[in-house]
Amino acid sequence: MSPRDILSRVASIDWEGSKVSVLLASLPHSAELPTVHALNMTSPLASEFRRIARDVTQALDTSQRAGDLVLSPFDAGFKPDSHEVEWLQIAELDALSQTLDCIPKNVANATIFAPDDTFLSFLHFYVIVIDPPKGKRLLFFRKYSFKRELGRSQFFGALFARGQFDTISEPLFLFDDRIDCFATEGHMFVLRKHDFQLIFRFFELLRDVADETLQAIREKVPIANFDEFAESCRTHLQKLAKLKNIAAKPYLQIVTMAVIKRTIKAFKLEGVRVVGPRGKEQLEFDPSNRWEILKLLDDDYLGSLMTKLRYEVNSKKPIG
Repeated sequence: MSPRDILSRVASIDWEGSKVSVLLASLPHSAELPTVHALNMTSPLASEFRRIARDVTQALDTSQRAGDLVLSPFDAGFKPDSHEVEWLQIAELDALSQTLDCIPKNVANATIFAPDDTFLSFLHFYVIVIDPPKGKRLLFFRKYSFKRELGRSQFFGALFARGQFDTISEPLFLFDDRIDCFATEGHMFVLRKHDFQLIFRFFELLRDVADETLQAIREKVPIANFDEFAESCRTHLQKLAKLKNIAAKPYLQIVTMAVIKRTIKAFKLEGVRVVGPRGKEQLEFDPSNRWEILKLLDDDYLGSLMTKLRYEVNSKKPIG
């Protein structure tokens, strides 16, 4: 089933007849997988979470029916616009599969959340679990941090009851109407890319493959001071994401220094220098202009067939 079909089917499930659960996930820095506890909720609170999940999916379906929604495969180096939703198959990324495996098949078997300083200190995300009477389970993810627990933020709460205000001594969690991503039928739909990447530790995965990615670049692109270039990338998460995107591009296998020099000349890229004798030319990394080589290799410089103007872009997908 296509992502479009899945999205349409999700919007039309029996929402009122669906069972709603909410799970809190705590993930210490040293842990590979989260610890998951279930919220013991009243019916009105469960209904509120049901409304959030329903409204998000039905809004997407409405946009899709109107032709205003663009669905496209997930691309680590792509910056989607507000009308674009990326999707990926869960089996394609181990971090997704392993985290979703931590969600109990039967929420009734999950440990019930009780205030615990260690658990709360590493609160990482929460999941709204929707189990419809017919159809597949839906998991709605939202990033969370201890700063959004009132008792641990810079704010303090005052509760009005019986004619007067009093301080709040019990943990008070702040939720909102936003969803970062949701999973169903083997697919993940990404609504808020940055928080999606934080939830599933995408940047930690980038660090893990940084050396492998850099080596792939080194074999294809001659950079005179490569070690300095590599160190600049290793210490910057967005650069690692862009680097991984570059290493996956098919054109990297055939790009030549002649093509690179033409692009530098056409776009007057002052931040990229070519050094060395003819036939042995190399790019020179400029520490004062650290993004220029990355943008050049990620094909950020385009020309318009309609206007004949040249552009630098920060978000694109190939169309053929």
